[in-house]
Amino acid sequence: MKNLKMLDLKENRLSEFSEFPETNTFDSIFLSFNQIRNVYNYTRAPKMTVLDIKNNKIERLDPEISVLRDLKTLDLSNNDLGDVPNEIGFMTKLVRISLEGNPLKCIRSSIRQAGAE
Repeated sequence: MKNLKMLDLKENRLSEFSEFPETNTFDSIFLSFNQIRNVYNYTRAPKMTVLDIKNNKIERLDPEISVLRDLKTLDLSNNDLGDVPNEIGFMTKLVRISLEGNPLKCIRSSIRQAGAE
């Protein structure tokens, strides 16, 4: 799968996603409408620009997500997130982050000032 650019695993019954494809061409992953509680091991896909994990059961986002330096779109809507890690604020290419439908108490100023929509 060295030339894989996009992976679409929407609407399955996945409860965990821990193996991103290891390739420099990988750009987008769609994991929405599953039952995912954990996503980790982001270092295998450093060039990813779109991460769609909406409508799952994610309670905690791993701060390691900040290794995705090229990420432009992050959709975390309709999960169980009570907090977002500070490291999101260091993702300078992130232009769109969706967080609606989560039980967030507040968004840290470091994230609000980072320039994402």
